Amino acid sequence: VEPVDETIRLLSLAVSAKLSPGRKKYFSQEAARTLKVSRLSSYLNLSEVEATLIGAAPLSPVVSLLVGPIFRKLAQNERSLFAFLASQERHGFVDVLSRQQNESKLLRYGLEHLFDYLMTTIGPTLLHGRDSLFWAEAETVIQRCEGGSPLQIPLIKIISLIGYVGSFVGLRANSEVLSIVLGVPQKEIDCEVEKLVMQKLISFRPFDKEYVLWQGSDFDLEHW
Repeated sequence: VEPVDETIRLLSLAVSAKLSPGRKKYFSQEAARTLKVSRLSSYLNLSEVEATLIGAAPLSPVVSLLVGPIFRKLAQNERSLFAFLASQERHGFVDVLSRQQNESKLLRYGLEHLFDYLMTTIGPTLLHGRDSLFWAEAETVIQRCEGGSPLQIPLIKIISLIGYVGSFVGLRANSEVLSIVLGVPQKEIDCEVEKLVMQKLISFRPFDKEYVLWQGSDFDLEHW
C-alpha cells in the first residue's frame, strides 16, 4: 500500500458515486473538519488532500486517511485495498453501500464499517498475529458492551482503529474527533463516552487528551 496521499488519490480514482449537492457539501465540510484535527506531514499539499478526500466520498474522510496505514500495518498489499473497494465481501464498501441503498439510508462508509470488514475478512489473522492482544481486547470490550445506546459499539470500534493507526495521520480519539467521525453533536459524544468510561470499557488519558480501550486486569489472554 502506498503512502497516505497516494492511497487517497487511488481511492478517489476508484470510487465513483453520484451524490446529491447536499451530500457533496456534507462530505466537503467533513473533509475540512477532519483535516483540521489531523496533523499530516508538512510536505503534503492540504488543499489537494482535501479535494481527494471529497473525491473518495462516500468513503468518510477518516476512512480514506486510515485505510492505507491500516493495511500497511497489517502487511496487506494494494490488491487488498481494491478488494475492499470492489468485492462483495461482507462489510466491504460495496456491501455496506448496497445495504444502505436498499434501506433508503444516506450513503456513507464509516470507520465502524471498516472495523467490521477487517474482523470478518481477516479476523483469525488479526487474533493470532503480532497485534493479537490489541484486537482481542477490542473484541472483548465490544462483547462486554451490552444494553447501551446504538452509538456505543460504533464508538468502541472507532476508538479502536484510531488507537491502532491514528498516529500515522496525527489523529487522537478525543470528543471533537469522534463527533466528526460519527457525525454526531459533541455533547452527545461526551455523554456516551462518559458512560463507556463508567462501565470500564474505555478510559481517558488526560495527558494525551484521548480515549483508548480499557485495559483491565480481567482480560483473559489464554481465552484467545
